Amino acid sequence: MNDAPTMFAAVRWPRLAVGVCLTGALALSIHIAMVQWLNITNPTFDSVFPELLNAAVMTCAAIWLYGCLQAQPGIRSGAMRIFLLFALLACLNGTVRNAFMTGYCSTTTPLRWFFGALSAVRPAAYFAAAAALTAGACQFRPYWARLAAGVAVALMLVFVVSPGVSMMERAIYAQLSDLLPSAGWCKQPYGVDIMMAAYATTIEPALASFACIALVWRHLPGRPLAQTALFVVLILALKKQLLSSFLYPFFTAGPVLMALASMGQLTLAAGALGLLTALFWRWAQRRPVAANA
Repeated sequence: MNDAPTMFAAVRWPRLAVGVCLTGALALSIHIAMVQWLNITNPTFDSVFPELLNAAVMTCAAIWLYGCLQAQPGIRSGAMRIFLLFALLACLNGTVRNAFMTGYCSTTTPLRWFFGALSAVRPAAYFAAAAALTAGACQFRPYWARLAAGVAVALMLVFVVSPGVSMMERAIYAQLSDLLPSAGWCKQPYGVDIMMAAYATTIEPALASFACIALVWRHLPGRPLAQTALFVVLILALKKQLLSSFLYPFFTAGPVLMALASMGQLTLAAGALGLLTALFWRWAQRRPVAANA
């Protein structure tokens, strides 16, 4: 009989449910506050180098995460591990949420939800390729070889996968150009209807973050404080936010402080997601019962 600890064996489910909801809402509130009240714009990179570096960091973090999947009892199928890694990457980065909000905020057309779903094809293909290539990189035994393979995976994602999927996406949109929604109606300042949809859909990255911590917590070294810090770093890496705030000011035009605020709001939200997940995960754990003397 396998006596390895299960991921959710010591969890108080009501507390965990509260933690999931509050984590998603509070993490999003950072982004909403900076965009809605401080008029901070969303960032856009003009150089491939930051994307390559962020992809390399994400891939190296995914390699470690895949190792945790390999160590998890009951997940013996390589295909299942690849699927779970894909699901964690895609959901942490809000693939379904972004697709829903794209359709929700589009002008009313018969195909608004189709185009919303179509917007998920590019990130889904990217994360599917990342998961499959990461699994291949994990076949190398020496850790330095895995890291080198991670860099190779990042190169493939940036220079092969992304351009290929973008080309396919442009071809589809060109064929359906007459049916495209003309413009979105979700304008600032956001109203209650937009806020409700935005907050409700934070359940996706929040659930993915809690699934991630359930998988990796016992593999993180050190005491709870160190484990929490390492988990925040992991989430930042998987969401490609670990280095973004430091890189963005050097690869965009405009004032440095505005660039820091633009990317920083996403980094803060991602960091809050990881931190709150760790705190609520600890809060949801059952306290061990002391043995009788």
